[in-house]
Amino acid sequence: MLDITCERCGAVVCRYQKDGPGQLRRMYVDRILAPVMVWKKDWKLTCGACGKWLGICAIWQKEKRPCFILFHDVVRKKTAKK
Repeated sequence: MLDITCERCGAVVCRYQKDGPGQLRRMYVDRILAPVMVWKKDWKLTCGACGKWLGICAIWQKEKRPCFILFHDVVRKKTAKK
């Protein structure tokens, strides 16, 4: 379980369940645990605190799943406290 925070202001954007090691390049909508999000095609991922644009929505064709593709170096990930 990871807390995803905005690189600019440090605010928590969401809590995410990542599978596998490595960089976080995309976040699947069904793995975003808080806040609960409903998929909309015209979404863009922004920081709720400062408004920075963090990523764009897409359907990941390999798995046919909705996701947010993150821009380079716009978020930080850290292990969530329980």
